Amino acid sequence: MLNLCLINNSKGFYTPQNKTFKSWLNFLKSNENFEINIVLENKDKMREYNHKYRNKKKFTDVLSFPYDGHQPKGILILGDIIMCPEAIYDKANKYSFSIKNCWAHMTIHSTLHLLGYKHDEERDRFLMEKKEIELLGQLGVQNPYFYNAS
Repeated sequence: MLNLCLINNSKGFYTPQNKTFKSWLNFLKSNENFEINIVLENKDKMREYNHKYRNKKKFTDVLSFPYDGHQPKGILILGDIIMCPEAIYDKANKYSFSIKNCWAHMTIHSTLHLLGYKHDEERDRFLMEKKEIELLGQLGVQNPYFYNAS
């Protein structure tokens, strides 16, 4: 079972409800209990976090922080995701995606980071994108990587 804590500190842009996030994360089906925290922030906060944690002085659409502390008995804490509704809206418009599909993509993308997927190296990027495409396909969402349409 997935325990999802959603904190919305943003205003003015579409943001999915808790149950929508859970439906996108259905691929985490297991007999174990999982916990993920999702925080929605504005561009200024995202720029601040991106600088603090990644030493990059620009905003970003999502940040993922896998949990590496003590795991309490009976629940697997996967970590925290911080998302920027304004940046996701901008991305959806830039690539002509529906806003809901873009949210689904960013949610799966950031959760895969919590599970250890990376995209720093070409092979890692290929494996991560392949998994994203597979999971999005299960949701009826088209491949967001036009150059990787295999």
